[in-house]
Amino acid sequence: MSASTLPATSPGQPGALALLAQSYGCWANVSYRTFSVLRRNWDTYISRWRSEVWPPFVEGLLQLAAFGLGVGSYVQTIDGTTYLQFIAPAIVGVTVMFQSAFETSYGSFVRMELQRTFEAIVATPVSVEDVISAELLWGAIRSFLGGLVILLIIAAAGLVQSWWALLMPIAILLEGLAFSCIGMIFTSLAPEFGFFNYLATLVVTPMMLFSGVFFPVSRLPQAIQGVVWFLPLDHAVNLERALALGRIQPGLIVDGLWLMAFVGITATICLVLMRRRLVK
Repeated sequence: MSASTLPATSPGQPGALALLAQSYGCWANVSYRTFSVLRRNWDTYISRWRSEVWPPFVEGLLQLAAFGLGVGSYVQTIDGTTYLQFIAPAIVGVTVMFQSAFETSYGSFVRMELQRTFEAIVATPVSVEDVISAELLWGAIRSFLGGLVILLIIAAAGLVQSWWALLMPIAILLEGLAFSCIGMIFTSLAPEFGFFNYLATLVVTPMMLFSGVFFPVSRLPQAIQGVVWFLPLDHAVNLERALALGRIQPGLIVDGLWLMAFVGITATICLVLMRRRLVK
């Protein structure tokens, strides 16, 4: 594959400086052509919309019914809200996490290895970085659509308590970017499909269980709370729940800044690792 040339680094250059040079070079190679690749992914999605749109709707309803109505019959209130009101915004976050992470892992791997779509695209003036940036944006956009569907469902069910929820789409998109980056990092390292079992069992499932989706993180032991604080889903759920319930507090700024920093760092890692994999 052909691609733009990265800044040269000398053999004796420290690893940190070499990585910094590669990172700068990768971002410098991102161009407006990213949106052409993004349009290609969107057109493919639209051509299959009948099989693509309904799964988030059904999954959201099942999760709300199973946990909200099932467990909610035993748990009366949490922090002054019904259990269904407590978990409903978090179900939005879970939907976004799974859709974005799996789109840029399983979906991107198929386009890269089986369909050879990446190889065909970079044979044109489009760079590797354009392709990967488009993949990250597409993972975020697709999960945004799924999250928006669930948000509309919980709003129609009366589970949104504040007009602050109008800002939830911003949090959803930011979360989608974060988990798109996680999925793409796994794609950059995956030798075959089975590798993504690590993503499902060691990353997204533990996050769903321990990031405050089904119970407050404060109920966990202090040491585990410290670990959970570094998980992106924890910050996304904090933002989405606070906006849905109208519980706005200064700490939400930290959640937003943490997610933005996470996206910036992991997106850079994605560009560097995918360039190393694709450019031979």
